[in-house]
Amino acid sequence: RRVLFRDFKAVYYVKSFDGNFDHSIVYREPHSMGPAIVVEFNDGEVLRGFMFNNYREDQPRFYVIPEDEKSNNISVLVERAAVKGVYDPKDYREQKHNLLEKYLEEHGGEGMGKEECTADFYFLQHDYQRALKHYRAQIRESGDMPRLTKKMHTAQYNIGINHIKAHHYERALEYMEAILATDPDNAKANQKAVKLRSAIERRRKHKLEHTRRD
Repeated sequence: RRVLFRDFKAVYYVKSFDGNFDHSIVYREPHSMGPAIVVEFNDGEVLRGFMFNNYREDQPRFYVIPEDEKSNNISVLVERAAVKGVYDPKDYREQKHNLLEKYLEEHGGEGMGKEECTADFYFLQHDYQRALKHYRAQIRESGDMPRLTKKMHTAQYNIGINHIKAHHYERALEYMEAILATDPDNAKANQKAVKLRSAIERRRKHKLEHTRRD
């Protein structure tokens, strides 16, 4: 079956298909990194990294080396049609700051604190880690409330899902268990936690069998 590049968001070149790679191995050389870049996809995902060479808008696709060396991804071939925008990191930060200021001005008077409003902004941007940070700050400032707890759990759940997509099962389980620590009846987190424990145990057994064969 023929598959076209435009049907893909990106092609990821990975260290391991299950995300369980050897951290002692150097998978890329620093001198191969070009200008810093921020890629914002149409689905909200943000990829920060370095170009192989200078970016041109007429390119149908281009390579990015992720800035996070601990990531499972060695490089990413990005499909231009799936991209909302490509930015210099400084310009991207300034753009997001201006959007945040506008959001706070428009929504800050709706009976919520600044931290919660800031968290909502980042949540809408799919930046769940920053959203979680600000939800926690609001809880510390104003005390726990059902609304804040629900928002915090939703952010934690989405962070966990992102870790699952990256095959970081142990990290994903940490977030699901964090939800269950304060909401033990959370059905979605419970379901994911059960599957994650099973996947982690299978991976452990596979690694043990491989070690014995060696």
